[in-house]
Amino acid sequence: MCPPARSTTWSRLWARTAGSEKSEVSRICGELDEPLSAFRTRPLDHVRFPYLYLDATYCEARMNHQIVSQAVVIATGITEDGGREVLGGWWATARPRRPGPSSCAPHTTNATDD
Repeated sequence: MCPPARSTTWSRLWARTAGSEKSEVSRICGELDEPLSAFRTRPLDHVRFPYLYLDATYCEARMNHQIVSQAVVIATGITEDGGREVLGGWWATARPRRPGPSSCAPHTTNATDD
């Protein structure tokens, strides 16, 4: 399981879900739908990002009743004055390596997608 993010929202969610029933976790996660939707659809033209960093970490997640390793990829934009802003993030499931440009495939859309 991935460690909780350091944001206030995620920290509260993590603390509230520890030892909770499934229905309570579902209810709490439902509270995040609106803020996450606003984050994913926000405009990104308020500042120029000359640098873009992609970083990933692998976590175990349950998919189709199996535990699989998935990458959590985060895109961070760096502004001209050195400020940083998280632009988006997504899950990518590792696939067996084969010839081609990537061994991961994005599974969700977000603000960084065209």
